[in-house]
Amino acid sequence: MKKIIIIITVLLSTQFALAQEDKKDDKKTPCQKADCKGLTSKECKEKFDEYMACLRQANEANKAKKEADKNKNKEKSDQQKREKERQKEQNKKDNKEKQEKLKNEQQKQKEQAQKDKKEQNNQAQQRNNNARQERESKRERDRQAAAAQRQARQQRQAQARRERAEKEKEIDVKLSKEGNKGKRKGEKERS
Repeated sequence: MKKIIIIITVLLSTQFALAQEDKKDDKKTPCQKADCKGLTSKECKEKFDEYMACLRQANEANKAKKEADKNKNKEKSDQQKREKERQKEQNKKDNKEKQEKLKNEQQKQKEQAQKDKKEQNNQAQQRNNNARQERESKRERDRQAAAAQRQARQQRQAQARRERAEKEKEIDVKLSKEGNKGKRKGEKERS
């Protein structure tokens, strides 16, 4: 009788420990608890062994599920990590392309600005050349006009001198004739 009580006590304590383990895992097991009421110790042990085997199987299944969940969560975490890394690389690539595009645009604008400045300088140089040529042309026209005026003045002065010389010559001839006349007239009067 003592032996049966000891076996039942051990079985119950083991059953209680397993039940506590199940409670701790917060998992319900499909195992039917061993009830030794009205059973022999051998039948009770067999029933308890069945219960223990069921609990072990349930525990293994629970462990396998936990491992699967853990692996699933790890895979999910790894996938999120890979996605995050991929997104990071994509952002890096996009930023690099954006910077390259901006750099090219700035270079293009710089070259255009240099081209525009060169064109403006060329136009300014052309305007300066045109203005210089215009000034030189005006100076040449003024010089030619002044030379023409000088020549005309010299021609007028020469013409005036010729006319004056001719008049003086005419007067001299006239005076000379009149002088000869007076001379002859005086000679006649004396004779």
